Amino acid sequence: MKSYKNFVTELFDNITPFTSSHKTFESIYAFVINGNSYFARFEEGMEGSKNYEIAFGLKIGPHGHTNFSIANLGTDTSIKVFSTVMAIMRDFIKEKQPLRVWFTAQKGENGDSRTKLYTSLIKKYCPNGYEWNKEQMGSSKDEFTITKK
Repeated sequence: MKSYKNFVTELFDNITPFTSSHKTFESIYAFVINGNSYFARFEEGMEGSKNYEIAFGLKIGPHGHTNFSIANLGTDTSIKVFSTVMAIMRDFIKEKQPLRVWFTAQKGENGDSRTKLYTSLIKKYCPNGYEWNKEQMGSSKDEFTITKK
């Protein structure tokens, strides 16, 4: 019988193929799961700063984006999305060697958040040579930061 740790590792190794495009201030990765188009965007604070904010979500229309719904947590689609976004983050960090990457976990009206999920995943998958931190940003969100040592 597999241990829980091995089960979680195998679960989040379920990565969907993705494409990427790079511009001066941003890198955008795209992938499709069950006919829906998703994105992960790394936006640099100032050109040359090597500090990036990451956002990911479900792409709506030819130019619009919306956040990935927290309502889908626990589904096969959610696992594939999170697995792929984690692989994209590792790929981006390996390629760009940023000084800092950050993202937020928005909290719902009931205080529901992806904070526990993000904390577990970042503990396990934080790249070598980087350290991570979580900071509560008021009552509405938590901010995660991955910083080069």
